[in-house]
Amino acid sequence: MQDHSGWGRGIRAGEKELQPHSKSDVQRHPLPILYVIGSLEVGGAERHLSNVVPRLDRNVWAPAIFTFIRRGAMADEVEGSGVPVYSTSIPDRLRGNDVLSRGARLTLAAVQLVWHLARHKPRLVHFFLPVSYLIGLPA
Repeated sequence: MQDHSGWGRGIRAGEKELQPHSKSDVQRHPLPILYVIGSLEVGGAERHLSNVVPRLDRNVWAPAIFTFIRRGAMADEVEGSGVPVYSTSIPDRLRGNDVLSRGARLTLAAVQLVWHLARHKPRLVHFFLPVSYLIGLPA
């Protein structure tokens, strides 16, 4: 039986042995991570996000937050910790609670999220709460 996993194979003539690089040989760049949530108003998920994200190791991650409803009360505090908060631009005429206005707001938020993803190219996107899942799925 032949082992194809690569484990336990000897080095044959002409093959290079793969060695891990030392930390000094590898230049690590923080990986961009984007958190998507409706707002940073005071709430459980929002409070969790505003507490955890500023504490991420900046040598590993370059975090940012995207809010698609409004910035929220905790946004300034999060930005003060060095985490950028991006928000959608919603025209005043779409601020109503009728079905058409809500649908237009969600569509506009999805378009702005797609634009943000294309521009900033995060390596990981984490969505919080069901509405952000709905916006994030097409994005």
